Amino acid sequence: MNIESIEAINGISYNQLQPKTAISGSGFDAIIQQINSLDQQYKTAESSALKMASGEIENLHQVMQQIDKASRNLNLAIQVRNKCIEGLQEIMRLQV
Repeated sequence: MNIESIEAINGISYNQLQPKTAISGSGFDAIIQQINSLDQQYKTAESSALKMASGEIENLHQVMQQIDKASRNLNLAIQVRNKCIEGLQEIMRLQV
């Protein structure tokens, strides 16, 4: 009995359905990559705002969504940073 592999369904391959793994490399590299992603979101939002001000983009809703997304992600990054600092301070307070 010959069993063949299941081919892509509607253009989606099996590899695309696999869960994403952690970012390869050290933890520091992952943090740098996320910071760069956050920076790119802010640059995109700023660029859209400038284009809207110059009249190239008329869709205010799209620009506001980009700005809001960048702002929320920055606030999340700040919260994570604060929690990391609190954790490090707690470790420093431990008596050995």
